[in-house]
Amino acid sequence: MRIYKKPYILKKPYILGIVFILVLPLAFAQSFIIDFDKIDQTAQILEDDFSDIEAADDPNDAAMVIEGSNLNGIETILIGYIKQRYPFFQEIAPVSDEEVNVDEIMNSGKIIILLGGPIQNKITGLTRDKVTEKDHPSKDFLSIYEGSNNAGSDIFVLSDRRGYENIPRLGPGRSPLSRFMPPAAVIATASFLSILLASLWSKISGPIRVVLARVIAGWRKKRAKVESEARSFNIGRYNMKYREILAILFGAVAYAIGVTFAVTGLGIPLLQVLKINIIGALVFFIVREGGRIFMSHLMDLHTEYVIWFPGAIFALFTGYLGNTLNTPGFVVEHKDKEIKFNKYTFIKYIIIIGTFIVSLVFLITNIIKPSINMQLFGIIASTYAAIEILPFKPCPGKDVFKWKPVLAIITLIVVFSSYVFFNFVA
Repeated sequence: MRIYKKPYILKKPYILGIVFILVLPLAFAQSFIIDFDKIDQTAQILEDDFSDIEAADDPNDAAMVIEGSNLNGIETILIGYIKQRYPFFQEIAPVSDEEVNVDEIMNSGKIIILLGGPIQNKITGLTRDKVTEKDHPSKDFLSIYEGSNNAGSDIFVLSDRRGYENIPRLGPGRSPLSRFMPPAAVIATASFLSILLASLWSKISGPIRVVLARVIAGWRKKRAKVESEARSFNIGRYNMKYREILAILFGAVAYAIGVTFAVTGLGIPLLQVLKINIIGALVFFIVREGGRIFMSHLMDLHTEYVIWFPGAIFALFTGYLGNTLNTPGFVVEHKDKEIKFNKYTFIKYIIIIGTFIVSLVFLITNIIKPSINMQLFGIIASTYAAIEILPFKPCPGKDVFKWKPVLAIITLIVVFSSYVFFNFVA
């Protein structure tokens, strides 16, 4: 009689996570291939518009090129390819949008070429009502707008689709730290403070920790535990605690506010972004924690999501500073955790991988079909995946590093690289 043996990948289910990490981006990448033939067709259409510039003895006398200070990633590839088609771009010295004012642009007798959409070029944002979208073959990924200024001179805008369909990340520029350092350094500093505060809190001991924990959190993290006698109700086979539901809702709202501060700072469009983020975070937390409850029930484990008030405060504070990597809550396990450590940690790892996959879906979709919702949902999911894999208390990544160190390191590199690339580079 032949004995059935499970495939190796089923004996080691976490390997599926690595497969998803490597395969999913490639699958989405196939959907996002820049069609340079269409860009060439668009460039031919623009030749008539740029004919006066090419005919001028000195292109600097005929046109002014204003580059957005927030141009990066994909838009630089698209715009760079267009610029290569026209020699005059090599002769005109571009001006940063930080070096000119809108009055100068609106009264100039030169042809104005703005590189970057409203979220990448502030002059584009200030002249948005003066231009309309131009129809062209590559409009699926390249936006071209045209119009005229007060002097009757032409205005052209070259941008990727996200330049018009997304919102700018204004938080770092509005941070109090921005008076002392550039936006990139603000993001790095706020992220470092997020990790530092969470790490230091877990190490506070003695009377100071007891007093602070009771004042801010109501209890010390080390006393947090699953209590079977807590008030609850049943949904089918699943037992739901009232306090856990409240913790999940509170955590989602606190996290949404922290991420909103990181994106917008305290200025416009804070309320618009906050509304979208709260809805997105609530759905994200409910689905995520629902998956954890389902897997815990399936594996006969007892877990509970609890509020971590210091983390919520840290999330709001570091979000205000420019970026947050703090969690407003964490999952605690039953007293049998040491006995079933592998099972508990396996669930944590699967949730981290699931969160990462969801973030990739939103982030890559925002490149293919950009929208504010896709952008913000991607930020919510990718930031939380990055938080979860950190090897510090109370993040589950600490247990993952203890469980499978090599796997944890690979996952940390991939998840964090994805977080940085899609949110700050691409």
